[in-house]
Amino acid sequence: MEFNLKKNSKPKICGIIVTYNIGREIYKCFNSVINQVDKIVMVDNGSDKETIAVLKKINKENSKVELIKNSVNLGLAKALNQGVLWAKKLGYSWVLTLDQDTIVGNNMVKSLVSIYSQCPFYEKIGLIGSNSRSKYSGRLYINCQNSKKDFIKVKTIITSGSLLSLTAYEKAGPFREDFFIEGIDLEYCLRLRKYGYEVLLSCRPLMTHAAGKMEEHHFFGRVILVANHEPWRYYLMTRNLLEIFFIYFWREPIWILEASFNFMKTVIKIILYEDAKMLKLKYLNKGIWDALFGRRPPLKLKA
Repeated sequence: MEFNLKKNSKPKICGIIVTYNIGREIYKCFNSVINQVDKIVMVDNGSDKETIAVLKKINKENSKVELIKNSVNLGLAKALNQGVLWAKKLGYSWVLTLDQDTIVGNNMVKSLVSIYSQCPFYEKIGLIGSNSRSKYSGRLYINCQNSKKDFIKVKTIITSGSLLSLTAYEKAGPFREDFFIEGIDLEYCLRLRKYGYEVLLSCRPLMTHAAGKMEEHHFFGRVILVANHEPWRYYLMTRNLLEIFFIYFWREPIWILEASFNFMKTVIKIILYEDAKMLKLKYLNKGIWDALFGRRPPLKLKA
């Protein structure tokens, strides 16, 4: 079913929130978005008892909420695909994807819909992302507030706070479940572009977002944000990023150069600021070799 936001003053949008061991902190995300969408499907990836109890309570008290419980952690990509499938069955053609620690601004959805409505090439839009402020430093994800438009074209955006066209999803296919959690957003944005869709980003910050166990460091007057991920995540980050490079090398060479530079900055941050440096570099090195030889060993998670 095709759904044109331009012809609807109150478009029907389904929110998807993926949860994992978040506990009562989920209320911050949930309460910020519940009144902006028509439905929310919460997909839990094998969380602890506390989180499950909170999710069941939310589900029981709110008729707008559907709860999907996975017995184990199936990964972010699998959970997103489960949420999209549920939304499609109910006839939704747009979904808003959110991380569990994202706090949504009061007019996020309205602002994203406005971007769609004013865009002259609206039929080519696959994804509209929300600019964000860092939970820690207050800095913008991308500083484009001086733009004459409310949005800019970009090549990639993060999953959280993104309005996804399910028409585009049908053509581009599902999120890559073998990526588990890292690089899912990067690969999907590039794939949408491959299929002729545009990826947009709001110039105005519409949410507060944090990635990993962020720490703030100072280097010659500059604020350096360090993610401090678990070691296994650096393995996935490296392996998946290199695979993206292999797939899109000829199609997106400039993006690959920029991503390579950003990855090198990540490595430097690990060496300078993060704990368990040697273990993380070991995982990173393993990610390089497994990407080169196409290996997919079973993932051993440490929550």
